[in-house]
Amino acid sequence: MATITAYYLFEDLPQFLKEKHGIKPDAKEKRVDCTMSAMCWGGVDFLVTKRGKGAGQFKLTLADTHNFVKVSEAKRGAFALKANGNLNLSSIHLVDTHLHNGYYVGTGTPPNGDTIWKGRKANPLKTFGNDGFIVLLHSSMQYLEMLVYSNSRHFIQAIATDLINNNTQWEQLELIRQNAKPFYNY
Repeated sequence: MATITAYYLFEDLPQFLKEKHGIKPDAKEKRVDCTMSAMCWGGVDFLVTKRGKGAGQFKLTLADTHNFVKVSEAKRGAFALKANGNLNLSSIHLVDTHLHNGYYVGTGTPPNGDTIWKGRKANPLKTFGNDGFIVLLHSSMQYLEMLVYSNSRHFIQAIATDLINNNTQWEQLELIRQNAKPFYNY
């Protein structure tokens, strides 16, 4: 059984918080901000905002993969998570189209090549390229949870299937949620 390395909760912030922190309210792509976390994944160090008013924020954008992922429809994820600096953190492939405990369950992996952006920049996540993600997208689409599993790139789909079918896994996730701490003070 695989163990969760890190847990992150991302939320679509309320309007008053967006205004307070200068976040564009009507962006084309939905932005979600990390509000809670448990444990730590080293890749986050490369994904948080480094300077400016939002320094220390870990934000993701839910993006339509049709605009920038050049693969066949069979390989294309349902959506992508773009991180700070427009880095394509991962395409997310839904395990199926049914809700599981109120969530759509998807899987993804960080980029594992030497470079990103068509070879123009060294991949800051290369060290974490064998990790895997399970993304739980709430049915309301107002928040998502990202579970990180170390060295699970090649079997993250099996881990997600086990999570879906195993109540004990959901109970362990609930304990992690209860022990999560604020990630950034909004």
